[in-house]
Amino acid sequence: MICGHKPTADENDRLPESSVEPGDGGAATIDHPGKIRNRARILPDERRELDARMIERLQSMGLDPIRRNNRILVDVEVDPGMTFSGSSKREKWAFASVAAERAAENALAFDLFAQSADFADLRHFVLRPRGKKATVEGLLVAIQELSAAYNQHVGRLISDGKIRSLLSVIHVRYDDQLQMFDLHIHCLWLIATDDLDAVWRGIQTKFSTVWMDTKEIRQPQALANYVLSWIVDHREALDWPDEAVKALWSLPRPRFIRPAGAFAEFKATLEGQRLRREDGDIQIVPIQKRPPPAVSPLRKPPSATGTVVGYVQAKLLGELRWCAIAFVRPGERLTRQHRDEILAGSRRAQKATRSDDPVGNDDHATKPATTTGLSPFPAGSSSDPADPSLDEGQRPATTPTDTNPAPVVVIPPVFPTGAQGMLPPVRTMRAGLWQAMGHFLRVGVRGLSQALAWLTPRGRRRMRKSRDPDSGNCASGPAGIAAIPPT
Repeated sequence: MICGHKPTADENDRLPESSVEPGDGGAATIDHPGKIRNRARILPDERRELDARMIERLQSMGLDPIRRNNRILVDVEVDPGMTFSGSSKREKWAFASVAAERAAENALAFDLFAQSADFADLRHFVLRPRGKKATVEGLLVAIQELSAAYNQHVGRLISDGKIRSLLSVIHVRYDDQLQMFDLHIHCLWLIATDDLDAVWRGIQTKFSTVWMDTKEIRQPQALANYVLSWIVDHREALDWPDEAVKALWSLPRPRFIRPAGAFAEFKATLEGQRLRREDGDIQIVPIQKRPPPAVSPLRKPPSATGTVVGYVQAKLLGELRWCAIAFVRPGERLTRQHRDEILAGSRRAQKATRSDDPVGNDDHATKPATTTGLSPFPAGSSSDPADPSLDEGQRPATTPTDTNPAPVVVIPPVFPTGAQGMLPPVRTMRAGLWQAMGHFLRVGVRGLSQALAWLTPRGRRRMRKSRDPDSGNCASGPAGIAAIPPT
C-alpha cells in the first residue's frame, strides 16, 4: 500500500482500527472482516467491573493477581473493629485501571507538550511486523522482534534526519480465528513533505503493513489519547482463551509506550512532578517526597500477629477514620480475638463505645455497636500509648454499603506528642530506661562529689552545715540547745 492509494473494500477490511478518525469515542472500528470493535470510552465504573472479573478469572487459573502485605488496618473510630487489608492489584497490563493510569499520565504530558509544539508535519503511521502473527507461547519473542525491527529500520531514518519521532505505542490484539496475537505499532512522527518518499522507501518492504493517515491531523492530542488508551482492549480480553490471558499476564514489564525525541525531552523535565486536569486546565503539582523515618537499632520488628505498630488516619469507604496498623505474620490471619485486644487497648474505640451507650446498658444483642458484629468494650484504665489523641472530634459511625472499598488514601502515621498524650510503646520503654539511667548517674555523681568534698577543710565545714543547720550559730554546746546571742 503506498501513500495516497485509495484502498479497495478487501484492503479496507485489513486496515487497523486507527483508520477510523481517532477521538470519536462512540465509533465502531473494523480490524478484520466480521469483527466490529467498540471504542466507546471505558468509564471508571466499567473499569472496576472489568478488573473484578479479570481478578476472578486469574484466580481461577491459579494465578495470584493481588499483592498482599503483612499490615492490616483496624478501624478504631468510625466502625470499630472493621478491618481493611493492605492488598492491591499487581501493576499488570491485564487490568483496565492500570492501563488507564499509564495512558492518562502520558496523555496529559502530551497535551501539555502540544501547547507549544509545532505539528505542521505530524504524521500517523501504523506498522505491522513481517511474517506470521504471534503464537500464544511466542508473544514475548514477537514483541522483542517487533521492537528490534523498529529500532533497526526506523532508527536509521531517524539518524538520517528523515523522521523526528515523538511517540510509538505497541497494541496487542488477539485473533479469534487464527488463535494468535496480532501486534502493530502506532507511530506519531514529524516528517517533512519532501522526505515522505524517502521514508516510504525505507520502511515499505521492512514491515508487512505500512499505513499512513493521509488526512490532516487536526487534533494531535485526541490522536495521542486514542493510541495510548487502547493498547489492550480490556473488553475483548475477557473473552480471550485462558492461554492468551496467561501469556499477557506473564509478560515481564513490557514497554508498550515509548516517548521519543522532543516529547521525551519534554517529559523528562516533568520528573518529580505530577500532572492533573482541573477545570479543563492541566495543573503541575510537585511530588512531595517524605524523608524515610529514622529506624533505631534498639527497635525490634514485630513478631506476633495482632501487634499494633502504629496508628494512621486513612480515608476508607468515603470516611476519614483513625486505624490501628496491625502486624500479621505470613500464613496467619487477624482473628476476632486480635481485633478485640486491639480495640480494648484503644482509648478512641472505648470513647466511641461510650458515646453509643452513655448509660452503660448491655443492649448489644439488639443493636450491635460495630458493623463487624463485635461486642462493645468497657472503658478500662489501660490504653495503648500509641493511640491517637482524643482531642479531635468524634465522627458518627456509619454502615458502609459498598462492598468494593475505594482506593485507600493514607495520611502519614502520626504518633502523638507529649502534649497530646503518651508516647508510643517503644518510645515509652525507651524513655523509662533513660530515666532509670539518669537517676543512677545523678546519685553516683552526687556521692562522688560528697566524698571528694571531705578531702578539704572547707568542704567538711560545708557538709557539717548542710547536715546541722544550727552548727553555724553554735560552734559548741549540747545538741538541741540554741546558743545565747551576745548582748
